[in-house]
Amino acid sequence: MTSTRKISKQQLTKERSDAERPDQDISDANISISTCPTAKDLNMAEILRETSFTETKASLDRLEGSMQEVNARLTTLESRAEEAECRINATADASQRSERVLRYLLRREATLTSHCDELQNRLRRNNMRIYQVKEESEKEDMIGFVKGLIKNVLHFPEDDVQIERTHRALGACYLVRLHHAP
Repeated sequence: MTSTRKISKQQLTKERSDAERPDQDISDANISISTCPTAKDLNMAEILRETSFTETKASLDRLEGSMQEVNARLTTLESRAEEAECRINATADASQRSERVLRYLLRREATLTSHCDELQNRLRRNNMRIYQVKEESEKEDMIGFVKGLIKNVLHFPEDDVQIERTHRALGACYLVRLHHAP
C-alpha cells in the first residue's frame, strides 16, 4: 500500500520551484528523502489501521447486539403496555356495568320493599286485637268465645263473622284473623 501524505501549498510551490531549477543541490535532495516515510513506517501504519478497523468492527458488532437487545426489550414492554391498557379498559367497562346493575338493583329493592310493606298492611286489615279480656275466660273454644264476644260487644250478627284463626298475643289481648271484614 502506498501512503498518501498531505502537502501544503507552500511545500508544493517550493517543490515546483526546486524542480524547475536545474542547478539543484544534493543536500536539498537529501532533505526531501528524509521526509519520505520508510517501508517500516508504512507497514506499522497499515497494521495500526487494520487493528483499529478490527477493533472498530468488534465495537460496532457489540453495539449492534446491544441495540437488538434494547429493541427486543422495547417490543416486549410495548406489548405488555398494550395488554395492560386492554385490561384497564375491560375493568373500566365492567365497573360501569356493575354500577348500572347496582343502580337498577337498588331501585328494584326499593320498589319491592314498598310492595312488601303494602301487602303486609293489606294482610293486617283483617286482623283485630281485642284488649282487656281476662285470661282463661275463653275456656276450650277460643273461636266460639271470640264470635260471642264480637256479637255481644260490637252487635254483629254471629253468622256474618267468619274467623280464620285466633290466639292470645303478648299481654292481655287476643289477636283475631277474620276471613273477611264485615
